[in-house]
Amino acid sequence: KFAALLLEAAQNAARSVPGAEILHEVAVEHVLDHHGGPSSSNLEVRTKCGRTFNPLLVVAADGASSSIRQSHGVRMLGQPMLQHLISVHFRTTPSLSAKLAADADKANMLHFVFNEKLVGCFVCHDLQEGEWVLQVPYFEPFQTSEAYTAQRVRELIMAGLGIDAINDGD
Repeated sequence: KFAALLLEAAQNAARSVPGAEILHEVAVEHVLDHHGGPSSSNLEVRTKCGRTFNPLLVVAADGASSSIRQSHGVRMLGQPMLQHLISVHFRTTPSLSAKLAADADKANMLHFVFNEKLVGCFVCHDLQEGEWVLQVPYFEPFQTSEAYTAQRVRELIMAGLGIDAINDGD
């Protein structure tokens, strides 16, 4: 939804700039800077479908791993790692799996949890077999992966499932 809002804002802004064109979801093969060539634009853009044009300006919104930014030697500002996640594969007991599967309205693949004990996403791989992955973000430099011991991860899983303590039956 945010990307759609950005695209709409760019399209609206482009209407007020003579000759401006927004290319959305177009793969760019290269952007060359000819440094003072014969045309009024020193830039040459070639798309992967073969279109070539010479704009005065290129704004590339192709993400953190921007091939255009990298090809022009522009360093990324900020942290090179945008997100850190701990991914924990676990299985629930047959009785807990049955309890979780009993409520068909809540039998989804992704379950996002955001409370005072856990911020994370449970990914259900096989509800009948009780096979799950819990993904928990951590925020360096305030947290590190070493803080997620086996005991801490068990506590997070239980908190996310709404279970206060590990019972022998569950």
